[in-house]
Amino acid sequence: MRLRSKRLLWLRRRPLAALGLCARSRVGHQAGFTLIEMILVMTLLVVGVSFIAPHLAGFFRGRTLNSEARQLIAMMHNGQSRAVSGGVPIRLWFDVQNKKYGLEEEPGFNEKDPNAVELPLNENLRIEIPNDDPSVSQAAATTTEDNGAHAGMPKITFQPDGSIADTSPRTIRIVDSDGPVLSLTQTRDRNQYEIATTTEQQ
Repeated sequence: MRLRSKRLLWLRRRPLAALGLCARSRVGHQAGFTLIEMILVMTLLVVGVSFIAPHLAGFFRGRTLNSEARQLIAMMHNGQSRAVSGGVPIRLWFDVQNKKYGLEEEPGFNEKDPNAVELPLNENLRIEIPNDDPSVSQAAATTTEDNGAHAGMPKITFQPDGSIADTSPRTIRIVDSDGPVLSLTQTRDRNQYEIATTTEQQ
């Protein structure tokens, strides 16, 4: 009895120490994750990523398409300003098969254009000219007159007065291999091109 009463007396005198001891033992027991908890968290992460990944892929594809279209528009403006300032027709050609395009003076005015530019097209994109575009038949009729390195390729010709030649495509389509289609069309005054529409590939 005396021993028991002494223990109770000790606990009454030091209640905080006793409680602290219990608290430390509980915290020490629950520190860290169990293997089952880790597996559960990893499973939830994998499921979440599988839902988000397709949306992220579409987002980046859309950004690539818009970036390529804006680069083409910038090259068009550059070609138009070069034609006006230099007094020589400048053309923007499209090598559909090899996925590249470039800007150069129309052959016949100079032996070689020192300011010619050539850029690769993104590997996931391709350029198309609609078959019903009036420039397709007009270009076929004038192919024999073109003896340059890019003869027979679709091209936009900027005249020295700032206008766009009638043989230039009205619409240029940038097509993603697994995504939307973006169109560049001539404005109503037919003096420049603008980004028109984005639609899903059919």
